[in-house]
Amino acid sequence: MKELHTCELCGASLPTEQLYHFDGQELCAQCLDNHTLFCSYCGERIWESDNAGTTDTPLCQDCFDDHYVRCCRCGALVRETGAYYEESDEFDERPYCLDCFHTLSRDKPIHDYYYKP
Repeated sequence: MKELHTCELCGASLPTEQLYHFDGQELCAQCLDNHTLFCSYCGERIWESDNAGTTDTPLCQDCFDDHYVRCCRCGALVRETGAYYEESDEFDERPYCLDCFHTLSRDKPIHDYYYKP
C-alpha cells in the first residue's frame, strides 16, 4: 500500500509521487497550477499572490525591480528600456508608457527653434 501525503493547500490525500514541492510545501498538481505561475522574464515559479507584474506579464519581484517600471500616469507595466521620461526629469523618476508620453507632449505647447523660456 502506498503512503499518502496531503496537499497543504486543498487537503487532498495523494501518493507522494503525485505531489510537488514548492516553496517548502507539498502541493497537488491542481493547486500548483491554480496558485502559482512562472515569471515571464526569468522563468522562476512564483506564488500568484506574489506577482509583481500583470496577468499577461507575470513577474517575480526581482525581475520587476531590475527590468520594469510602471507608467506614472496610467500605471501600465513598461519595460525599463522602453520607458519615456520628460527632459526635465533629470533622475528618471517619472516613467511614462508610449501612449501617455505622446499625450503629455500633445498637452504642451510647441515652441519654435528660437524660443527661450
